[in-house]
Amino acid sequence: MGMALLGAVATAVYGADLPDSAPEAARETLPGALATGDASLISAGREAFVHSMQYASVAGSLILLAGAVLAVALLRRGGGPRKQLAPTH
Repeated sequence: MGMALLGAVATAVYGADLPDSAPEAARETLPGALATGDASLISAGREAFVHSMQYASVAGSLILLAGAVLAVALLRRGGGPRKQLAPTH
């Protein structure tokens, strides 16, 4: 689920950063923008790709931080050492 979430974030940011006039292929992927041959669209596609990777990296970092905080909270709530039962024979 983590990779799917990060991919969804990156795809959403990439598509939102491109101009509305960009062709559908360019709005879907960076290679689509590069294939157009339009210098301004290629530049916009590259900038949108970098921007989308930055957002995905921040989202991934926040997910990892939330997991770490949750792990610490659950481990602390577990209590101290458990009493060992005396062996019965």
